[in-house]
Amino acid sequence: MQWSKFNQRTGGKRAVIGGCLHRWRAATQVWVVAATVATVSLVGTSLGPRARAASATAADQRQPVTLTWWVVAGDTEDLYQELATTYHKLHPEVSFKIEPQTSWDSLVQKLLLAAAAGKPPALTQFHNAFTSRLFPVFEPIPESIWPRQAMQELFWSLEAGSEVNGSIRFTLGGLMTPLLWLNLDRFDEAGLQPNLSTWDELRVDARKLTRYAPDGRVQVTGFDGNGPALWDDLVYQQGQFMWDEKGTRLQLNTLAGQRALTLVYQLQVQDKSWHPEMEYWNGTFLRNQVGILYEWGFYRHVVQAQAKFRWTAVRIPTWTGQPKPAVARNNYETDFAVLAAAPTAEKAAAFRFLRWVYEESSFPVKRNLALTRIPSVKRLWTNPAFTEDAVFRATLQTIPYSIFPGERPAWISEIISEAYQKMRTGTALENALATAQEKADARLRREPVFWIAERRSPAES
Repeated sequence: MQWSKFNQRTGGKRAVIGGCLHRWRAATQVWVVAATVATVSLVGTSLGPRARAASATAADQRQPVTLTWWVVAGDTEDLYQELATTYHKLHPEVSFKIEPQTSWDSLVQKLLLAAAAGKPPALTQFHNAFTSRLFPVFEPIPESIWPRQAMQELFWSLEAGSEVNGSIRFTLGGLMTPLLWLNLDRFDEAGLQPNLSTWDELRVDARKLTRYAPDGRVQVTGFDGNGPALWDDLVYQQGQFMWDEKGTRLQLNTLAGQRALTLVYQLQVQDKSWHPEMEYWNGTFLRNQVGILYEWGFYRHVVQAQAKFRWTAVRIPTWTGQPKPAVARNNYETDFAVLAAAPTAEKAAAFRFLRWVYEESSFPVKRNLALTRIPSVKRLWTNPAFTEDAVFRATLQTIPYSIFPGERPAWISEIISEAYQKMRTGTALENALATAQEKADARLRREPVFWIAERRSPAES
């Protein structure tokens, strides 16, 4: 992919990386039990003798060590316990003490306090929404235990997803992208065959899918764009980055931004096919009141469990119908990190364990099925568990043409939402964007963004 065609850059109190962490939390309870479905026969993840030889050191030469491991309660804890049990059987000198934390906020606060006191766990679960806060307390992955070249061969686009200030301090878990979720029953009622390769085609179908009651109330909204969530995609698809080359200015008031806001205006005001009051988080999609929904892949388990209509998921449209220069942003989610203040022997054991997790265990398949992510371990992309499922298949079609923004503060969406509101109440589009730009500039003067990754080339072209 010719990433040189892009000429701009993305990014709070709570940073969001690619997708939405609060929504990730909300859906976790639905996913975890349903998604660890009989995957053992589909895994096939062992690298065999080569990987084992690469990490081989006689166990009896190492002192026994117990690794305290902090995880978030309710998030695939059974898989963590399975990993610990399996690894202990292979390496009896390594034991684990898994300590679930009540929430991500609690985990982060306790990690910072424990690191400052010099008594942290050796190993922690990690979400890259907290990169700016936690990166300084993590230990860089040592070349002597896990060479970067080996990681580059294993993970898709290693540096784009995990390199911060020249070092790699956490493991990559999997990729998620936005998709279109289609209510196929509504398409049938409207006499439509889904034809959504361009935004113009989506506009046509969304108008035909919209339904009103006799009193004028909206019964079905043809499209739900999920607030400001698709903004970055509309910009990336035009060959522009969200940030300038220095990573100091968020570029909202540009030609690409004007075109993006114009499309939102057409859908919400001109076509009246996107009704913000029909926000799907109020249950409208599951109540059969949305024809086309824009949402990230995690929604799969919710729809599978609750939808009473036929549905599918497809790649989002682009301006031209072509995937280049980009289709969407991605969220390259992370799994684990090792604490720098932990004892040396524990850190070494933890890194050896993590290498085994991704090179030889079934964890990358099982956890990513549970979270509706495509594994960071690229050789697993051909696993039937991913290729034979519509949601995973659409995600696989998107990833090679997606961009990982790095840290994206939540206030960016707040500012874009305000621009949408101004647009709906009659403010000229150029004035709404100018105000958004002024607010972004002022915010960045107070709170510079720590980690911008969008200009790094992914592995595929």
